Parts: sequence; structure tokens; C-alpha cells
Amino acid sequence: DSQRGKGISSEEALTWSFTLKDFVQLVGPGLIPLSDFLPSESWWKTTYWGWAGCALALMGLWTLGRRSWALAIYLIAVMLLLLGGSNPVSRWIWENFWPLHFVRYPGNLAFLLMPAMVFLIALGIYRRGWAVCATGVLIAELFAYSLWTQRTISRDYFTDPSPLIPALRELAQ
Repeated sequence: DSQRGKGISSEEALTWSFTLKDFVQLVGPGLIPLSDFLPSESWWKTTYWGWAGCALALMGLWTLGRRSWALAIYLIAVMLLLLGGSNPVSRWIWENFWPLHFVRYPGNLAFLLMPAMVFLIALGIYRRGWAVCATGVLIAELFAYSLWTQRTISRDYFTDPSPLIPALRELAQ
């Protein structure tokens, strides 16, 4: 008997919303204290494009010129949805637009920024003599971030049985 069949209440869904300051960390984890960068708890806020990626995206936006209005509207609309309960306009949308009742929380929509950013980054390096170098810098920057922000856990976390396993085996006998 799923409670989600009727949708999720806005009180529950809007618990995990972005705030305006959360958008800063999409550039890179160094812009906020490392203690606030919690991939294990706030994974939807720990995606980043890097300084190089953001600079290339701005170049791509500049390349579009006047044609950038549709993409800008898309980005603003997605960012508004991500704000969820931290913004009155976004809260109203989440409470009154019924399809959103089936989205677990606003942070789950963060992936919607990705197609626009990838398009803008690609446009920023398109037909540039330094495109290969810029791509290398972007990859190196994102890889470096991953080394100190995405914590790993030991293999035994996945292979050692928890106390629940022996208890269940005992019950089954």
C-alpha cells in the first residue's frame, strides 16, 4: 500500500529544496565550506560544473546573443522549481501544480540544468582552436574536485554482513 500513489504532500516534498546560496556550489565545492558539502546527505546539491565549465557556458551564452532568451527562460524556470519551499513563488507552484506532487523533492529536478549547461559548454568551445585544451582543463578540474569531495567507503561495507543477517538466518531455521 504505497502512500506515493496519491502524491507527496508539499510539506514533505519541500523539505529538500535549494536555497539561492546553494546555486553557488554548482560552480565548485571550494566556494562553500567543505563541511557544508555533503554528498552522502545532500547529493542533489553536490553536482558541479567547475570554473572552466561555467566560463565556457558563459561564452556559449554570449555566442547565442539575442537567441539566448529561450534557454535563459528554461534555466530560470528550472532554478525556480529547485528553490521549492525556500521561495514563495516556487512554493506556490509546488503546492498548486498537481504533477509536481509526484516528484519526491525539488532537488530531484537538478538534472534538468544539465542539458542546457552541456549545450552551452559545447557552444563555448565550438570551432575554437583551443577547444582540446579547454576540454582537458575542464576534465582535470572536475577530476581534482572528485578526489577531495566525493568520499569513498571501504569494500567491506558492501561485503560484511550486518547484525541483521545472522538474526534473520536464526529466525529462518
